[in-house]
Amino acid sequence: MVASYDYGEVALSALVSIVAAYAARNLLERVRGAHGGAWLIWLVVGAAVDDVGTWSMHYTGMLSLRLPVPVLYDWPTVAVSFLVGFVGSVAALLIVSFSKIGSPRAVTASILWGGVGISGLHYTAMTALRFQGMHHHAPAAVFLSVALAIGLTLMSLLVMYPFRGTVPRSPWREHSSTLLRGAANPVMHYTAMAGVTFMRSNQAPDLSHVVSIASLGILGISVVPAMGLVVALLTALVDRLQRQRALLQVLSQRLLQAQEAERRLIARELHDEIGQAFTAVKLNLQALQHSVAAPQKAQLDESISVVEAALQQVRGLSMELRPSVLDDLGLAAALRWLADRQAERAGFKVQVIADLQEERLPAEVETASFRVAQEALTNIVRHAGADDVQVEVRLRGTELELVIHDDGVGFDVPAAQARATRGESLGLLGMQERVALVGGDLKVVSAPGQGSEVRAHFTVTVHSKDAASKSEGTTS
Repeated sequence: MVASYDYGEVALSALVSIVAAYAARNLLERVRGAHGGAWLIWLVVGAAVDDVGTWSMHYTGMLSLRLPVPVLYDWPTVAVSFLVGFVGSVAALLIVSFSKIGSPRAVTASILWGGVGISGLHYTAMTALRFQGMHHHAPAAVFLSVALAIGLTLMSLLVMYPFRGTVPRSPWREHSSTLLRGAANPVMHYTAMAGVTFMRSNQAPDLSHVVSIASLGILGISVVPAMGLVVALLTALVDRLQRQRALLQVLSQRLLQAQEAERRLIARELHDEIGQAFTAVKLNLQALQHSVAAPQKAQLDESISVVEAALQQVRGLSMELRPSVLDDLGLAAALRWLADRQAERAGFKVQVIADLQEERLPAEVETASFRVAQEALTNIVRHAGADDVQVEVRLRGTELELVIHDDGVGFDVPAAQARATRGESLGLLGMQERVALVGGDLKVVSAPGQGSEVRAHFTVTVHSKDAASKSEGTTS
C-alpha cells in the first residue's frame, strides 16, 4: 500500500511538540529548584507534561497519515504507550534534576528520554494500529530513528548544561535547548515512519477495543494548548506565592534583627544605667553602716541585701536579653556560659565541645545558633528531665554544625511539628524559622523514652579573630 501525508498536519504535529517542549522546559527548572515533597510533585507534573507532548505529537502525526484503507487504534495499547512515555520522562527528569549534570548523567538521561520515552512510546503506539493489513519496520530506520531521538535530547542537554565549566543562563540557550527537545519527537517519528512498509491482508483486524485516529488526533491537538495554559497559570501562581514567601522571609529577618537590636539596647540600659544606679545605692548604704546606731544598722543591712538582690536580678535580666559574651567573645564562649547557667538551674551535667579554631562567624549565624541552643536547653530544663546534656559546635571549612543532645524523656517529633504548624507550640517553629532565615537547616530527632537531639547546619564564611591563636576543642 502507498502511504502519503497531509503536510499541513505534519507541520501541526511539529508545532504541538515544540509548544509542549516549552511547557515541559518551564517545569524542568521547577524540578531542579525544588526540595522535599514539592520536588516530587514537580517531578511527576513535569514528566506528565513532557509525556503528553510526545504522545500528542505522535497521534497528531498519525492523523496526517493517509492509507487507502480505514485505520483504527486499539485504545488499551494507546494507554500503554502513554505509560511507556511517562516512565521514560520520569527517569530522565530524575537524573536531570541533580544540581550538577556531568557527561555520564547527561548520556543516561538522553538514552532514557530519547530511547525509552520518545522511541518507546512511538513503537508501542504503532502496535495499536488496526487496519486491513500489516506493517513492517526496516531495521536500519528503527536504529536511525532511536539514535536521532537520543542525539537530539543529548544536544538539548548539552546546550543548556555544558559538561565543562559554569555558564550563565541566557535566552538563546533556553530557546535552543527547548527547540532541540521539541524537534526530537517529530524527527524520530517521521524517520521511523519512512522505514515502515504497509501491506494489505485478507485477515480481518481485531476491532474489539478501537477508536478512530480522528478522535486521538483531535485530542492530541487540543490537549497541548490547554496543557500549556494550565502550566502557565500554575507556574505564575507558584511564582507569586514564592515572591510572597520571600517577602515574608525578609520581613521575618528584619523583625528578628530589630528584636535583637532592641534586646541589645535594653540589656545595655539595664547593665549600664539601672545596674550602676543600684551599685551606687549599695555603696552609699555600705558607707552609712559605720555612722548609724545599732538599731538602724539592722535595717540598713536588710536594705543592702535587698539592693544586692535587685542588682543581681538586673544583671541576670541583662544577660538573658542579650549576653555581652556573645558579642565580645563569640559563639563558643556564649554557649559555655549558657550551658553552665541552665545546668545550675536544672541540676543536670552538661558538656560543651566547641571546635571553632577561635574564628568569628557572621553575626547573624552566631545569633541564630545561640538562640537555637537557648531554646533547646530551655526545653530540656522544662520538659526533658535529663541527667546528661551535650552541646557540640564544630566548624569544618565553611560547614558549621550545632548539636544539642540529652538523655531525657524524649517526645513525639511529628506531633510537636503539627502543634507548631497550628501555632500551639512556638519553640520548634521559632528554631526552624531562625535557622532557615540564615540559609541553614534544622533537624530534630527524638522519641518517647529515647532522649532528643537538635541538629542545626549552616554554611558560613569565617573571619579569623587571631591567626596566631588556635584553640583545640575544649570541654567544660
